Amino acid sequence: MGTQGWPFATVDNFPGADVDPLYKSEHVKELYIKADPNYGGRFTVPVLWDKKKHTIVNNESSEIIRIFNMAFNDVIAPAHVDLDIYPANLRAQIDALNEWIYPNINNGVYRAGFATTQEAYQKAVVEVFEALEKVETLLVGKDYLVGDTLTEADIRLWVTIVRVDLFMSLLPWIVDSLRAPINVHTPPLQIRFDPVYVGHFKCNIRTIRDGYPAIHSYAPDLIFLLVFIYLIVSL
Repeated sequence: MGTQGWPFATVDNFPGADVDPLYKSEHVKELYIKADPNYGGRFTVPVLWDKKKHTIVNNESSEIIRIFNMAFNDVIAPAHVDLDIYPANLRAQIDALNEWIYPNINNGVYRAGFATTQEAYQKAVVEVFEALEKVETLLVGKDYLVGDTLTEADIRLWVTIVRVDLFMSLLPWIVDSLRAPINVHTPPLQIRFDPVYVGHFKCNIRTIRDGYPAIHSYAPDLIFLLVFIYLIVSL
């Protein structure tokens, strides 16, 4: 990533990536400096950007997901306002899951992968797999982590388990499949955890594919649900 933050496609020519459509920035750092010339912190992603005020609204993923959940209800079709991934009656359960899924799985893989001592690595990797065992138990016989509907908890877990860039590359294929349901079948899905976190980050006690059947089934099923919601909201 480097000291300037993530590069845009003009620097890192990754197939399917987009250049900065507003300012032709080469690195995320340029957005931070545009928002605040005196900024001295880290140049992290994601970034929620205000195109009118030319500034950063938020750069914390857990807060951005809630902004998108509720903040734009007055500009979307009334039929879609009821779509709520953080419903009041499930918030306590969602918050309780987030309290251990984020530090032990979402961030846990990075604590293991970037550990600077053997002791820190061993502690982090054990915590990752203890948390995955808990998730596996939760998902046995269930489609979702909380209740009987998609919630924020599912999305936050999913982005660590499945490669988001792969999801975007599969999006056109899945959309076509959903529009012609007779041809629907689950595509061969690369679980992000296995090639990235097992290999490069040494979270290698076991793989999702071979060690966690409930999670392995849950990940591709959730892809179809997310695309279905995308299609409905796009109508």
